[in-house]
Amino acid sequence: MKNTFIYSMVALMGLGVTANAGVSVKGAVTSYEVGQERSSQSVDLSRAKAMEKRLPLEMLDYPMVNKALIGDEESASKRRAVAEKGSVGSGLATLSKTIPLTQIESEPEVVPEEYGNPVKGINFPYTTSRVDMYRSAFSRKYPYRAAGQLFFKEGEETYVCSAALIKRGLLVTAAHCVANYGKQQFYSGWRFVPARKGGSAPYGIWDAQDAYIMTKYYKGASDECISGVVCKDDVAVIVLEPQDGKYPGDTIGWFGYGYGGYSYIKKRMAQITQLGYPVSHDSGRLMQRNDSLGVKGNSKYKFNTLIGSRMTGGSSGGPWIVNFGQRSQLSGTTFGHAARPNIIVGVTSWGYKDSKYKIQGASPFTKSNIKILVKEACKKYPDACRK
Repeated sequence: MKNTFIYSMVALMGLGVTANAGVSVKGAVTSYEVGQERSSQSVDLSRAKAMEKRLPLEMLDYPMVNKALIGDEESASKRRAVAEKGSVGSGLATLSKTIPLTQIESEPEVVPEEYGNPVKGINFPYTTSRVDMYRSAFSRKYPYRAAGQLFFKEGEETYVCSAALIKRGLLVTAAHCVANYGKQQFYSGWRFVPARKGGSAPYGIWDAQDAYIMTKYYKGASDECISGVVCKDDVAVIVLEPQDGKYPGDTIGWFGYGYGGYSYIKKRMAQITQLGYPVSHDSGRLMQRNDSLGVKGNSKYKFNTLIGSRMTGGSSGGPWIVNFGQRSQLSGTTFGHAARPNIIVGVTSWGYKDSKYKIQGASPFTKSNIKILVKEACKKYPDACRK
């Protein structure tokens, strides 16, 4: 049986969404204002379902990690790296327990990192694990807590992706978690659960009031995607509705975001931390973390970044972060180049259907997608973007 690609999400295409009321096409950006339909949605957070969309492997049969992958870069005019910083928020807390040094092995076993079957002879080593270890609640600490699970409706069914805050009231996720590619159809009823842990929503459940994607993705432009899967602009921004005048970012903080190859070495490679809620791991009830080298593809890959990852459906829309974590206090050394912490440079877009091939991809953040989407959303909802 031939290998196939699949969107790394738990929800995607449907049988006919008719959410054209409230849709506004303004040049490069298309938005969907949720409006009154919000109250009529019955999003079932307990029974969100998986849905697959596949692409034949031979359609992406190009050598990787060579000139065919990292060559053929975008023009210099499109390579200016920019990043906007995030915010920690007000909810920091120290861990209740520490591990005595006597419990740490002095000579731990050394083993290779996990990796999947090679694709055309190439592997991407990675490490995928739960964020919350033992009885800890790391998912409630910054920066983890700025990521979460995204539920939404397609027809009568509820589906799930992942997402992250990039402003106090602004989410970033994958466009395929917002709209059916090329069908001019939006999904609806988005609800964001930051730092979900099991049956707990420690920072509440937040409704969406507006969603933004690129018009090329909405209309299915001929140069936008390879068979609707590997795309230039699989990126979306969602504006959340405030509760009592406050947004989730006031408490949990938010990530920064960067574009134009921020923190990539020669715009080609970067160390990527990926967060998400794949349903193949703990039934999608616990946040997962993945770390891998990211390598930027060429135009045949729509300049997507590729990483090694064990994540699967449900992780779509989850953030790909450079310089992840809380900064140390330095003495006797300095930070390196492009060192701004916790900067999202992409979101999970696609991966292989066959679980033996553990590689995922993400559309690049550029000034032609994420910058424009954030600008349009913040123009209409300035309070959601206030620092």
